[in-house]
Amino acid sequence: MVSLSNECNFKSKAGMTMSREALELVRMRNLVADGRVREIRERAGLSLAEIARDVGVHPTTVFYWETRGSIPRGGAAVRYARLLRDIESVISA
Repeated sequence: MVSLSNECNFKSKAGMTMSREALELVRMRNLVADGRVREIRERAGLSLAEIARDVGVHPTTVFYWETRGSIPRGGAAVRYARLLRDIESVISA
């Protein structure tokens, strides 16, 4: 659980201060580790190619992320994290 410590940073239970970007990356990587990213995509009715196009990677890359063959990193990881967050907010509304 995290609590808001100021407008741009969060403080974790362990007392670590994290930026919004870092927090999104942690959340997304937890979804990848749990195998939930494919479930989110499928519930939204999106293809690998559609996700890949929005993130700026090849569909095979998204497949590897979904099957835990690799971990999203760099700018693509940030874009993927934000896209997953947005998709979840739409499908759970």
